[in-house]
Amino acid sequence: MAGLRPALHLLINNTAVLFTPERLYDARGHELAFSNLVPRPLPLTRVLLPALCAARGARGATVTSGLARFGELRWDDLGFTTGYDPAATYRVQGPAWCLGPRL
Repeated sequence: MAGLRPALHLLINNTAVLFTPERLYDARGHELAFSNLVPRPLPLTRVLLPALCAARGARGATVTSGLARFGELRWDDLGFTTGYDPAATYRVQGPAWCLGPRL
């Protein structure tokens, strides 16, 4: 048993609904919904990568809402400091996840 590496055969990153009527901030001062739901899966996937590789043939998926089709990234205001709209914040998660580590 010594030397065995845990294997993870499936990883599903799933977006969650986080509608807040007002703009909330995380500890770093970023808009809460975007900062929790967009960059978080990347470090988790990196941490789990050895277990995924150990599974040899593991699968991964990122799932988001159909609303993501209507989302547009606001490159000049990713934190929604102007014109905060909780639904718009949610809709940009899908397009942002497609960009992955480039954000």
